[in-house]
Amino acid sequence: LNPTERSYVDHFWADDGDKPGFEVILEKHLNGKFVMKEMIDFFRERATIEEQYAKSLLKLSKSTLGDQEQGTLGKAWQSLKAELRYRSEAHSKFASQMLKEMEKPLFEYKESQKKERKEHQQIMEKSRKLVQTLDAGIEKARALFTGKPTRKGSANKDMEVPVSVRRRSSATGDDLKKMEENYNQAQRQWIDNMINACRDYERQEEERSDFLKNHLLKYVDLCVAIDEESAESLSRVTDTIDRINKKADREYFIKVNGT
Repeated sequence: LNPTERSYVDHFWADDGDKPGFEVILEKHLNGKFVMKEMIDFFRERATIEEQYAKSLLKLSKSTLGDQEQGTLGKAWQSLKAELRYRSEAHSKFASQMLKEMEKPLFEYKESQKKERKEHQQIMEKSRKLVQTLDAGIEKARALFTGKPTRKGSANKDMEVPVSVRRRSSATGDDLKKMEENYNQAQRQWIDNMINACRDYERQEEERSDFLKNHLLKYVDLCVAIDEESAESLSRVTDTIDRINKKADREYFIKVNGT
């Protein structure tokens, strides 16, 4: 435990209303699971959008729109349409990367945290229930042990307690002592379980934060890569457009179509 840092193990021992402190931590982690599921859906949807976009670009590149153009201007136009095919391939690749490098690893990481989280959840629920059951039993045994049996309608408070009642009282006292020992043992076990759960859940959350940080940076890198591919492809189109020569096109037209 680091006294200079706030930690789960120092702040969730009391109940929050009817909610045990452990459940406050558990809800935080269940929310983290829910958020990761939504992130998975996001990357899956992004992949779908990219694949649909790639198909639309490819379809447009195969159209005959503008194909009547001739000369250097016609070559520039064909270069522009060809660039759509390159862009289509790039976005189809990007869609695959969204599934392979973003959606799949995130799903696997989410599932990897499930087992440990559930183990602690089951242990804490069982441990807390045992403590509550023993506590209720102690209260009942204590009431029986400290209660003073009286005969109905009798005014004699100094009446001798029957032997059978004294024996039952002695047995109840032994039961109470045993239950208190069991309760203390269960309470110590609950504390140990709580400490372990706090440490593991805190570690899991820190690991989740690091994983998502690196994962989101990976997403940015993939976006930058496809933008760079698009820029490189467009630069080739720009070079072709720069070579448009109106005089050469006029000479070509006259040569081919002159009467």
